[in-house]
Amino acid sequence: MLLLWGTLQPRGGSNLASVRFSGPVRIRCIRIYPKGYSVFAQKPEAISLTEPDAFSLSIFLNAQAAPSAQEPKPKGTNVLVPTTLLYPGGLREFPLDMGPDFVTRLMVIQGDFTMVTLAIFGDAVSEPPMDSLPDTSAHLPAVSHRRPSSSLDPANAIESSIMSQSLLALIPNAPSLSLCIRLMLCFKPQVRSDDWGEIRFADIKELVEIEVSGLEWLGRAAEALALPIKEEVDTEILNRFVGKTVHAVTERTNDHLYALAGLIRRASAQSSKIVSSILSELDLADIFESQLLDKHIVERLHDAIANPHIAQALNSTTMMGNLQTFANSHTTTPQTKAAINALQARLLGWERFRQTLSGHPADIATLGLWIKELTSDDMTCGSFIHSLIYDDSLSSLIHDCPPQEPPTDPIALWNSTVTSCSEIVAFLRALLGICCLLVALSYADDASMIPCIEKGLAVIRLWQETDGYSEIVSHLLLLPRVVYRLEEILRQAAPVPNMTIMHVEQIILGLFSQPDTMIRPELARLVDALPVSTSTISEIEQMEIRELAMISENGLSQAIRSIMTWMDRPVDCSGGRILQSALLIVDKALDDRDAGEWNVMQASWEHELHGLVFHLVDTLEQLVEPIRMQFLLIPPPSLQDVVLTQLLSSANSNMRILSRLLPGHPLPSRLIRSLVHHIVVLFIATDAVDTTHQSNASRHAARVARPTCAETLSILSNANDPEADGSTGELVLRTLLYTARHPEDDDPVSRLEQTFWLLDLLLPLSLSDNSADRTQETFWTRKVIPNLLPDLQQFFRALIPEYKGQLMERLAALDRGEVGLGQWFLDEELRHLLQTIERVNTFQPAADWRAILQIQLIHSLQFLTRCLEAYSTSNIPEWFRDKATFQALSRVLGAMVDTSLLLPDCIEFACAVAPHAIFLATPGQLNLVILLFRGAVTQPLALPRAASVLEASGQSLDSEAQKIADECSPILEQLVSNDFPSRGQSHATVFQAASVCLRWLASHSERLTLNGISEEAFKTVILRIASLIPEEASLMTLTQSRFDFSEEILMPSAISESYKPLTISFGRLTELLTSRPKTPPTPKLSGESIFKMATTSPIAALVGHSRMSTLTKTYQQNEFRELSARQNTSRRPSVHVDDFQQELIATAAETSVVQPMPSTSIQLLPPLKFE
Repeated sequence: MLLLWGTLQPRGGSNLASVRFSGPVRIRCIRIYPKGYSVFAQKPEAISLTEPDAFSLSIFLNAQAAPSAQEPKPKGTNVLVPTTLLYPGGLREFPLDMGPDFVTRLMVIQGDFTMVTLAIFGDAVSEPPMDSLPDTSAHLPAVSHRRPSSSLDPANAIESSIMSQSLLALIPNAPSLSLCIRLMLCFKPQVRSDDWGEIRFADIKELVEIEVSGLEWLGRAAEALALPIKEEVDTEILNRFVGKTVHAVTERTNDHLYALAGLIRRASAQSSKIVSSILSELDLADIFESQLLDKHIVERLHDAIANPHIAQALNSTTMMGNLQTFANSHTTTPQTKAAINALQARLLGWERFRQTLSGHPADIATLGLWIKELTSDDMTCGSFIHSLIYDDSLSSLIHDCPPQEPPTDPIALWNSTVTSCSEIVAFLRALLGICCLLVALSYADDASMIPCIEKGLAVIRLWQETDGYSEIVSHLLLLPRVVYRLEEILRQAAPVPNMTIMHVEQIILGLFSQPDTMIRPELARLVDALPVSTSTISEIEQMEIRELAMISENGLSQAIRSIMTWMDRPVDCSGGRILQSALLIVDKALDDRDAGEWNVMQASWEHELHGLVFHLVDTLEQLVEPIRMQFLLIPPPSLQDVVLTQLLSSANSNMRILSRLLPGHPLPSRLIRSLVHHIVVLFIATDAVDTTHQSNASRHAARVARPTCAETLSILSNANDPEADGSTGELVLRTLLYTARHPEDDDPVSRLEQTFWLLDLLLPLSLSDNSADRTQETFWTRKVIPNLLPDLQQFFRALIPEYKGQLMERLAALDRGEVGLGQWFLDEELRHLLQTIERVNTFQPAADWRAILQIQLIHSLQFLTRCLEAYSTSNIPEWFRDKATFQALSRVLGAMVDTSLLLPDCIEFACAVAPHAIFLATPGQLNLVILLFRGAVTQPLALPRAASVLEASGQSLDSEAQKIADECSPILEQLVSNDFPSRGQSHATVFQAASVCLRWLASHSERLTLNGISEEAFKTVILRIASLIPEEASLMTLTQSRFDFSEEILMPSAISESYKPLTISFGRLTELLTSRPKTPPTPKLSGESIFKMATTSPIAALVGHSRMSTLTKTYQQNEFRELSARQNTSRRPSVHVDDFQQELIATAAETSVVQPMPSTSIQLLPPLKFE
């Protein structure tokens, strides 16, 4: 609300003005109007009288505590809180947020002004403060990021340079954009001179008239090309220039090639007409012979091939052969070889670039780094950008690709992986638009066009705060010529702050917020150029950026010192940014694989800073903890996205440093456990950031950190060391599995799922059978995993069926049957399934507990079904068809037949077992048939599967055949009523299966009884079979004398149940899963006859030999105590021996029944509805 509007005029020698409010207020912002401005549209006579045009104000607020429920009338104070406003002119609004805890009644203004017309906005104290308002965050719309307008969005524009051309149009006598790009980035001196603003051109007409040749001509020609050649140059003069150049390289020495390379480097920045004329007469691949090359020639050619025409001329088989021959020479130094590799990489980059723009993206990550390296230097950037705009073969590829619909943010190609050609073109358009605007801004600075400079800098600031553009614009702002111009703007001695300086200050702050730019030493020059009293940078921010500049300028030693002294500093923007900068510098130093680690440790030891690795482990804990806190079930106040991004980026750099240093600096067990725990927690949090946060920066930082977590754990485990004993890897994996099974007030399901994916990344991929190097595979399968089977079993048991199957397949593929991990997992799951079925059969627990057992049963069945369906009979692995495995499977089938519970998953499981029934013994096959018969009513595939199993099993005992007949009767009854489901199965297939079953039953010697079906109904089924399948016409004759019929309906042996979702409170769920079901008490025997029964030695009972009778003695009542003088120490003296034996029997019975439930069974549940 508007608190005050008016014109203030200072009085007294101190030039003071004051405003007293009628009540306590909370000021939000102050708006100052320029002279002559009409303040209100409805009141034209209200004109601003502000004088002078620009000035500074010192504002003092009488701050008082805000009223609260505890203290409705707080005591007044005489405290004046100062702040400063710098008014550069125009209509300006200055935020002045006092916060919810303070109010004011008095505002004092001091400054060098004559009059100031202002408006003060804020809240009256009677209004409730923002913190006391009801929480409506659940109803607020999601924060959506606003895209820049179409005129400020070059990434989604057909012509990305329109904005820069419009800016140049405001400057009188401005050159074309083509000349401006080459002039500002390639030809202008990097230091301001007297004739800096004058555009000068090379006079090659005068040059060709000079009678020089050979090496001298090449030197003069290269010197002349330091200035741009006019595009309208006479063709005859140009041809003479080219001809003299060709004649000059007739003699070829190292000096001639060095001078020619310099000439070509200068020519790369000229127009396409000049470059094409020179290359048409010179065969560069033939001229640059391998024996005449040196490091400096290669470096000059490296700069020259930023021009695509020169790159195409050098990218030939001959030139590549010359470079390779030079690289293989014994006199070639490592530095020269590095220069040759850079030249070859840039040449190959052009091929990759053209291929990508043609619609066939290849190695996008390498392409992004190629573009970043190409645009990091003024001259190469100018040549590259000019070619993209004015070279027809390249510009057509960009302009012919339509903008994306709907418009999207550009993605910095060097920091992200994109997949579509349209995304790559959007990035290139953004790159062109930003670079062209910087070029136009530089020329406006030469022409001293302040309004144009302010407009250009304002757009740069906008892009710095826009997702997608921020990384690109920050990269281009650090071009040497751009940095120099920003430095010059700051060093201008303006009497009062202006918008240009304010924009530059904010741009510098933006550069320090980007990880890629905050460590660049060029920023130290900009910080040194800042005035002591800045316009828009607070003292705290100024101290921070000066510390950051000091770290980047002093390099490695200062970065290590900052890391080792950072402990317990806050993780807010300032502290986190300083640590992030230090970690990035150390990480970059370790990129040198040869001397990086030595340089880091040497810098640490020179300054007596020891224990860097230990400090990094502790620092990672401090970084991960606030990230973890954001994703608790009851999280604390959210971190700002910028802080979260800094923490993720710092944690990633920390792990990268550790992964380089850990092989040479082993950690004690305590630190290994701590490191693994926090890496796992970080990996879990990165998924939450990626799926819940809207900030592109934080999501990108989370995606980058995920693979680093797995890589660090792999290096920590010593998996690549063939001589490692596996103890460290065992500790790493044990800690990982423990962390997965013990939630820390976070989502336990997400924790298990993400730990599974981390384990999947940690384990190596299974190599081909022909691979000789299996170091990593055998490390895990022979040295680590066999020692962690109980931990792995608990983790495995907690996973959902899909993840169980993936984990078992991964470990079985790594093991290749050597240790038997796949078979062990399968056998353990079968054993667990059997125990679960027995629990369901034995106990009658509460409904909640029974539902949980049912869910565990379903998950085990689903896992085993997936395993069985994954293999056919022909490709089943050796470990899968082990005899013991199928014996356990037979016991499971028998237990499922005996149970009274029939779930749909049981039938699916039985159908999956049927193709592998040949590996089952006959009892197992018959139990499988019974299960399939029970499910045939709901699963049409079950009956044909049962028939195939019966047909392959052969005859069995008549008693077992009667069981089959009892289970077959309900199916025949269904066939009589023609009510048998046949989804996906033809009637002929169903009746064919029934015929096979009847033939199998009729093949037994004794007559079998079909219960629940009459003889007439049975004949009806036979007739239907014969009508559908003519080949079965003899079935009536075969079966009419083999069966008896009873219309008495047997009780169903199993009750079909369907899964019902379980709704339960989280507390009740935890209570159930951490407790054991109560065992029914052992029944007590009545009467005293038990005490008169003889107790016989078990050996005598088993052996039964006559000679053993003399060795036995029967004791009754207290006879043992009366005969034995020695006290029996195996029991309490006060307990009768028979009672003691009875207690042992009861205890043994109890312990044999109760099976401990895993403490992490909570993860076996499907998604639940919590109360």
